[in-house]
Amino acid sequence: MRHLGSLVDNFAQEGFVPIVDGAIMRRSWLRDRLSHVPTRPVFLVVLAPDDATSRSPDAARSGITFYGGYPEFANSLDGEFGGTGLWVDSSRLSLKDTVRVVLDNLDRALLDDA
Repeated sequence: MRHLGSLVDNFAQEGFVPIVDGAIMRRSWLRDRLSHVPTRPVFLVVLAPDDATSRSPDAARSGITFYGGYPEFANSLDGEFGGTGLWVDSSRLSLKDTVRVVLDNLDRALLDDA
């Protein structure tokens, strides 16, 4: 994690806006990761599509699927982070529309205690 923190800081110092994607299930995990990233401010955006949208990619896959654990993951995430950051129901949004919603509501994604 220390290396990722350094990479984020290096990009930020060069004027880029680093985006780190990942599944973080606990606040303690988020705090740990952020402890390695001095760059501020920090924003948290959770893409939270509905159940049917989350299930649909698995219908087209053969072999490994991912939906099986999604309901538990979504419930855990909501219990741990509900009300923190910006949550976007991206179920019916295009990529472009999702980005627009995030940019238009970035103030709601700001983590004050990061």
